[in-house]
Order: sequence, then structure tokens, then C-alpha cells
Amino acid sequence: MTDPTTAARRVAALTLIPASVAVFGAGLAWANGHDPYAGASSKSGTSSQTPDDQLAAAQAKVDDAQAKLEKLQAEVDGRNADAAGQSAAAANASSAAPTAAGAATTAAATKAAAQAKVAAPVVKPAVVAAPAAPKVQTVTKASTKP
Repeated sequence: MTDPTTAARRVAALTLIPASVAVFGAGLAWANGHDPYAGASSKSGTSSQTPDDQLAAAQAKVDDAQAKLEKLQAEVDGRNADAAGQSAAAANASSAAPTAAGAATTAAATKAAAQAKVAAPVVKPAVVAAPAAPKVQTVTKASTKP
């Protein structure tokens, strides 16, 4: 007949299989009926505003930042125009002035040109490829045989 230990294992397996399926089904039923995000909004406490209010506030911040950016860009453009005007005036004055006065205006023109160069866009350096790795020399038993 059958060994008593084999019969005991079969009975245990036939009992555990339906029990595990029942536990798995109960877990699925609970997960299907449970909304994981339902309690998250009340616990986080970030804001009680509606999404439309949050969107309006974010859009106001973006508009404010764009206005500040336009103001700063106008200021930078004005300073660049002033520097260019000063360097042109210095160049005109240096050609008509005596040599002593010309040296002073040349220094002013050089300073204005240096300021104009600072405002120029920065050019990124070219990327150079790394040299190839050296060839590895390996000595094996086969290479040392006569």
C-alpha cells in the first residue's frame, strides 16, 4: 500500500492548496476595494487648495519670473549699448587727440572693449578624444614553448 508519510504529505498538500488560494483571493478582494491614495491627501497637509487654484498660483509665479527676466534683459541690453557707445566715442576721440590724450582714451577704449568681451557669450572648448589604450602584452604557456 501507500507509505504513511506519503499519505500525510498528500493530505497536507490538498489542505494547503485551497487555503493558500483562499488567502490570495481575499488579498485581491481587499486590494481591489482599497484606494491607496484616499488617505494620502489628508495626511500630507501640503495644501487645501483645489488644483485650479494651485495652477493659477503657479501661473502667477511664472508670469512674475518672466517679467523680472525681461526687465533684467533690458538692463543688460542697455549696458551693452552704453559700452559700445563709449568704445566708439573713445575710438573717435583717440584719432583726433594728441598722443598723450590718445593714450588715455586708448586705455578707456581698452577697458570698454574688455567689458564688452565679458558680455559676449562663452564659447565651449572642443572635446578631444582620449588616446587609444596601449596594447596588453600577455605571456602564456603556449607562447613560451619552443
